[in-house]
Parts: sequence; C-alpha cells; structure tokens
Amino acid sequence: MKKYLIIIFSGILFTFNSCHDFFESDSTNVSITKGDTIGTEREALYAMSGILQHLQVIGDNWVIANELRGDLLAVTHNSSQDLWDIYNFEVEPTNSYLNDREFYALINDCNYLIKYVDTTKIVQDEKILKRYMSATKSIRAWAYMQMAMIYGQVYYSTEPILDATQDMSKLPKISMDVLVDSLLDDLSPLKPVDNTIEHFPGYFGENTEDYFIPIRLVLGDLYLWKKDYYNAALMYYQLILTKRLVLSSSFQNKWKDNQFLEYGTLTWRQLFLNSGEVVSKIRYTDDYAESVTILSKIFSPEYYWLAPSLTAISNWESQTYVETATRTTAGDLRGRINSSGPNKNAGSYYSDNLGSSTIEEILYPVVSKYEFNNNTTYLCRASQVYLKYAEAVNRLGKHYLALAVLKKGLNRESLTSLVSQSELAGNEPFLDFGQNTPYLADLFSANKGIQERGCGNVGLLSTSIPTGVDTLIWVEDQIIMEAALENAFEGNRFVDLMRVANHRDDPLYLAKMVASKFPPGQKEAMEQKLSDKENWFFPESEMKNQ
Repeated sequence: MKKYLIIIFSGILFTFNSCHDFFESDSTNVSITKGDTIGTEREALYAMSGILQHLQVIGDNWVIANELRGDLLAVTHNSSQDLWDIYNFEVEPTNSYLNDREFYALINDCNYLIKYVDTTKIVQDEKILKRYMSATKSIRAWAYMQMAMIYGQVYYSTEPILDATQDMSKLPKISMDVLVDSLLDDLSPLKPVDNTIEHFPGYFGENTEDYFIPIRLVLGDLYLWKKDYYNAALMYYQLILTKRLVLSSSFQNKWKDNQFLEYGTLTWRQLFLNSGEVVSKIRYTDDYAESVTILSKIFSPEYYWLAPSLTAISNWESQTYVETATRTTAGDLRGRINSSGPNKNAGSYYSDNLGSSTIEEILYPVVSKYEFNNNTTYLCRASQVYLKYAEAVNRLGKHYLALAVLKKGLNRESLTSLVSQSELAGNEPFLDFGQNTPYLADLFSANKGIQERGCGNVGLLSTSIPTGVDTLIWVEDQIIMEAALENAFEGNRFVDLMRVANHRDDPLYLAKMVASKFPPGQKEAMEQKLSDKENWFFPESEMKNQ
C-alpha cells in the first residue's frame, strides 16, 4: 500500500485546497501563492508563524511519546487503550498519538521557507532574512531528529513538496545515523562564530528568542549522538557562554532548618517562568483550537490519564537531603511536597484522592509540572544544557568536571578545588568558567550544583568517586539520574536513555531502565522485548491521500 504525504502550508500564511483538513488561513494581510519568493520581513514573519504553529501541533504528543516510553511515567485506570499500547510498546498504525503526519507537515513548511526566502535582502546593512533561514533550518533539523527518535527512520527531503499526491515511498528513508550526518552537513555552516550571540527573527515586537531552537543546541545534540564528545562539549559550552546560562540558587526547594519539620524556600517551580532558565519552548495561544496544550488536563486529578511511575517516585524518595554535614534526611524536594495547601504542587508531583469520598482514603500520585503553567511546553532548559555538557565531558575523561555540574556548580571555586587539574590541563576551549578569565568568574560565580535545587547543601558531603567502580559509567549514571530528578515529564526521558544506550553500544541498558517501572510479573518480559532496538519505535501512521 502506498503512503502519501498530505502537504500542509499551515497557520496564517499558506493554504491550498488539498490541505484544508488541518488549518485554514485567516490572514488577509499577506498572500503568497505556491512558489512565490518570500521577499520581505513581513512575509517571512507570517511564514515563520505557520512553522511555530506547527510546533504547537506536535508538542503534546512529543511529550507523551518520549515520556511514556521512558521509565518515569505510567498509565492509570483512566488511560485509553492507545496510551496503554504506547506504555506496553504495542503501538498500532491507527494509534491516535502518532504524529508523523504533523512532523512531515512542519518539515515541509520549513523546506518551503528555506527554498523561497530571499536571503540576499539587505536592511540596515544586514541580510535580515538570513536569520529566518537559519532559524528554520535549526527547527527542521530538530524535527527530523525527534522523528528519528520516535519512528526509527524518516523520509528525508530538503525540498518543499507542492503536489499533494506525491508518493512518499519515492523519498529516501534513512536511519538515525545517516540522518545525523546529513543534518550536520546542512547546519554546521550556519554555526555562529565562537563567543558571539545567535540572532533570531524578530516577532511583532515581542521578546521571542526562546520560541526558537538555537543552532548550537541542535549541533550539540547531533554531535553527542555521533559520539563526537569534543564538539558536543564545545557547542554546549558556547550556548552556556553566549546565552549566559547560570544555575542560580534562586530556584530551590529547601527545608526551613535542620529539624526538617517545616518547609523554608519553595521556589523551584518558579524557574519554569524565568526566561533565564528557558532555552527553547513551545508557547501556546488560544487563537486556534489546535493550538492549546492538553497536558495540564491529562495529568490533572480530573482526567488522570497519566501518572508518575513508581520508579520516578523512588528516585526522589531515595535521595539524601543535606542541611549540614551531620544533619541529613531522606528525599529530594523536587519530588513531592507534603502539603495540602497552595504549596502542594511546588514539586514535580503531589498526592491526591482524585475526589474519592470513601472511608479509607486512597492517595494517588499526580504530575504537577503543568498545573502552574499550562500554555508552555519546554523543549530545553538551562539544566538540560549543563547535564548534556556533563555527559560529553565525562565521556572525554573529565569525570570530576562532570560531577561538579551536579554537586557544586561550574564556577572558579569548584574548578580549582573539586576538579582535578589534570582534567583541565589540556586547556580545551570549553573549560573556562572563570578560573582563567576574570569576567567569566563574575558571570559564573552564582552557578550552583543542580542537585542543590532539591537536596540542600550537597557540596558539604564527599564529592569523591567510589573506589572499585567504572568511573565513567558511575558518573554517567549519576548524570542520568539527575536528569530524572530535575527534568521528569518534560519530553526528553526516552531520548536520554536511547543516547546513553548508544554511548555504551548496549540496548540492554535502555531495556533494564524502562522495565524497572513494570511489576515483577512483566519486568522480565519487557526487558527481553526492549533488548531488541526494533521494538523501541512507533510504526508509521496510516496516511491516506485526501
């Protein structure tokens, strides 16, 4: 049976008769017909609006696909069969959460803008429309990479398809490894010069820098998958440096004192509203019915379609909170805050009776991350950039440098006390957090270890690596655990596990991690299933010519 790609030029700008089933154009300000050059900034803005709107369309299912396949999210008694099928890795082509059509539509919108935007246009001595082309190539590369992580292989094309009857099977279908090389070839020439900021399109006078996906972020992810750890570390460092990303102590959940009876500061959730923490996001509006996230609903007690897994809960509960070197208690406060008041959703989840009025009250874990900000999906936060940087430098043999990201933060003090000087002796261009350059010492002086956001003064305890362990693997396990504690339910977990399995050339790593959330009677069978990488991915949806 042939597969057909239904072409969508979405949102405000592009609408053809063959694709009315997705979006209708409601703009009378700009009209571009098939094959027209995008020659003004206003035309480019409207074209970019269509691309950003398509990001909105894929956002919810992107989160569900990457979290429900991971170890931190589980189904509930309210879950649909389609969600159960994702959870059990038994997805059928008719599953309602498959969104390959929407991904290809987004990519095709990108292809159109890239081909037809006039990058020679000069406004105030700048080729202003080149910004739009660069930003669009980055979004396209990100979309292709996410598709490969979800579907295993992708139909690859950089040309816009203007004929709605074109047979998709005629396009080349490529694997992740081949795709990464193609995307690096396409995106590398657009990398900003080192130590310079990346310029993004303006957007009707708004500060919308984080609506886009930085080229350095995408390049870093591509290099990390390719096991080019040097260039991955360089890209993440340049992103940290040029966006001035700092893991501030302003966003922490803390006990009031060493009695552990009352909560003190509960500000961790506020980082989701802080522009300095957000690197890239999908922002939703109510302008279009298709552009409203449902995540806050499906995690809520009213719907309760998805919930934290027992593995996720155990991760938080098994951590050690440090008040002083001799006063500690169990639990990471980024997990559950034991409160029935307004602070109950200050962590990642809380307990709720789901409206039950039974005599014996049963409490259920409820994801709270989307309750206080239900119009945004975060593609990347500063913590993720630092954790991926740690992942890369650990693979380069700089184990204590990677550990500093978790424990004390990357600043002049930690790089002169915690980090072995032999790890810094090479003077690679991604190591300077102020120990060499005075102005960077000021910039990164506020940098704290990520674990401090929920575990108190962790730097007071020993930061040495245990003897008798594989140092690289031990530190990598700490990094991936920290990603679970800090970034659970945000859409990256399965990709994180895939990437580490790729580092280690060990599919069983992912299989064991995901199987951990299943009960004993199913755990062994799931581990066996996922030891075959072919079972990690979704099938193509049933796409029909309309």
